[in-house]
Amino acid sequence: MLFAAGLGTRLRPLTDTQPKALVEVNGRPLLAWNLWRLRKFGYTDVVINVHHFADQIIDYLQREERAFLGMKIKVSDEREMLLDTGGGLKKAMRLLLPEAYPILLCNADVLCTIDLNAMRRMHQRWGGVATLAVQNRPSSRQLLFDEDYKLCGWQNLETNERLMARQCPDDELTAFAFSGIQLVQPPLIKHIPLEGRFSLIDLYLHLAADNDIYAYEHESEWLDVGTPDQLPKAAEMTQLLLR
Repeated sequence: MLFAAGLGTRLRPLTDTQPKALVEVNGRPLLAWNLWRLRKFGYTDVVINVHHFADQIIDYLQREERAFLGMKIKVSDEREMLLDTGGGLKKAMRLLLPEAYPILLCNADVLCTIDLNAMRRMHQRWGGVATLAVQNRPSSRQLLFDEDYKLCGWQNLETNERLMARQCPDDELTAFAFSGIQLVQPPLIKHIPLEGRFSLIDLYLHLAADNDIYAYEHESEWLDVGTPDQLPKAAEMTQLLLR
């Protein structure tokens, strides 16, 4: 599933007239780069959620259907209400299930060279309900993991807010920045206890008290294309994606 419903406020003025997923980088929309990369790793069944300028994304997918031959792409329509990542996943359940395999979730405004096959192998080996791609990079919002790389909590360094799913000694905690890429098991989706608009982080913190959610630390090139001044760097990133 690709999350493409957000308002993209940090990318204004570009997103005043188009969704962030259709902002072009090196001649292709961010959405196209992500779909191409998913196909490269063998992902052919994809759900995309839409809200902001939803019609433009739907029109683009229909217009460029030949570019994504071999892929079965479905749209989860959130035009009535923007649901954030967790709520968006819950709404898309009927399009994602039934599934016998882990489901990959990605933010459509992220470019990353991560090896998705290696991440999938580790997820299956660990056997947790979810595996979150993380990095040791500067970030004001961090996920906290214990010495076994299991999720314990979350913190915001700017506001000094900290939410703990379970108690772990501070000297055993490692803080990582979330990369917006994750693998989840279908039963997790079937039994999401939250309603309405909520984030996946809210969901993971809710579940981490009684379920194993693992960190997958990667050293890949990663970029959140959040502001217009990052577009030149994003163009450089696409050259790495083509390798």
